[in-house]
Amino acid sequence: MLLVKHKLMQSGLPSRTALAAAAHRAAHQALEKGCIFADPLALRILGENAKSLIREAAEDPSRYRMRIFIAMRTRFAENVLAAAMEHGVRQLVMLVRARCLRRILRSLSGRNARACGGFGEEIRSCLS
Repeated sequence: MLLVKHKLMQSGLPSRTALAAAAHRAAHQALEKGCIFADPLALRILGENAKSLIREAAEDPSRYRMRIFIAMRTRFAENVLAAAMEHGVRQLVMLVRARCLRRILRSLSGRNARACGGFGEEIRSCLS
């Protein structure tokens, strides 16, 4: 039997989930030139591990879909937040489960893309 010890999140440090998302965003900057979402902070968040994580992402094509999903999710959230701020919203509380957000992002084709931030066609042309 293999026992795995899980490290609990440590105060003042980013979670493993946050670091994984940053790695996907950094790889998107390097491999797709940030065509969906420009994130100048992702590389800095990863620090000295950035280059090796990007190299691993480039060598493993199975990471492509998750990397694109993370970039789309981030872009979608930024677009929604910007639109809300234009209408006077000054506070955001996120209560969306990841599974629900994935359904929203999957629907970003054709007319649905316009309702959800309007970047569906831009993403399709960027990745083709």
